[in-house]
Parts: sequence; structure tokens; C-alpha cells
Amino acid sequence: DSFVKHTDEETKTGVVEFGYQTLAAYRGRGYATALARFFVQKAFADARVRSVQAHTLAQEGHSVALLCRLGFTRKEEIDDADDGLIWRWQLDNEQWKIGAAR
Repeated sequence: DSFVKHTDEETKTGVVEFGYQTLAAYRGRGYATALARFFVQKAFADARVRSVQAHTLAQEGHSVALLCRLGFTRKEEIDDADDGLIWRWQLDNEQWKIGAAR
């Protein structure tokens, strides 16, 4: 499927990352949640993928709410040279399989 591609490094580690952005006019309509859920389902359909990661700014907001809805867990706070403090989020395949992330 051409929608989800993994880099060689991601294939080796079993960890993939995704990012998204929603224009303000389209927020609150479920589009970002539906697309993120689709991405996670596609990623975990590949047996090599053990976990999906995402990064957000280190503050509550739409992106944090979306990741929490899907079952992601905040793993760490990182001081990024470009963006300042960011949070790393992760969802493991086993967690997704048992339905905790739906």
C-alpha cells in the first residue's frame, strides 16, 4: 500500500513515526482522528512494526487530545533544538491489539 511507507531504519527498529497537521477550519470534525487511526491500523498491519510514535509541543492541545483518544502514552519530554520542549508519545502493537487504543 503506497499510503504508509517505512524507512529502512524504521523497518530495522520496528518503530515508526507519523505526523499530521490540521487547518483550523477543519478542526473538531474528526478528520485528524480518522486519519491518525487509519495510519496506526496500516502501520500495525505490517508485522515488523512494534510501535508507533508521535511528537507534540509540550502543552495540552488538539494533538495531545487526539493521541490520548487513540491510546498513545506520553513517554518523555525532550528539549529539541528547533522546537523547544516537546513530548514523545508511543503506542505499542500489543496495546493496540487488545483494544486499549480504540
